[in-house]
Amino acid sequence: MKRASLFFLVATLALGALTVTAHAQSEAPRADTLRVEWKKRTDPWLRPAVEGYVHNPSSYRIGTVLLTVQLVDGARRVVSERTAWVYGNIPAGDRGYFVVPILPGDAGNDYRITVESFVLISRESPGSVESP
Repeated sequence: MKRASLFFLVATLALGALTVTAHAQSEAPRADTLRVEWKKRTDPWLRPAVEGYVHNPSSYRIGTVLLTVQLVDGARRVVSERTAWVYGNIPAGDRGYFVVPILPGDAGNDYRITVESFVLISRESPGSVESP
């Protein structure tokens, strides 16, 4: 009887640990949960570029964010593709800046920008202050 009780206790604790782990992992961001906001930079004193932010709504600090930048024509077909990096790490609940120079022949077209990959750094509270 004691063995059955001990087995039941161990099984219950293991199941509880798996539930906590699964819950923590479900909150981790995926590339499709990160929102990309961008615009063409038109300031005459700056080099033509596409600039914007990647918004991180999760409770994790992320870094090494790689973007896929696709140049698309009027029919939304991909004309060319390149990659770009977001500068620095993006804290939980914050955003990170990026800029991609526009090549001379690209000016009249549109862009599709998506998050290709990133690295989870740590879990943190949204709006926490980063130490120097």
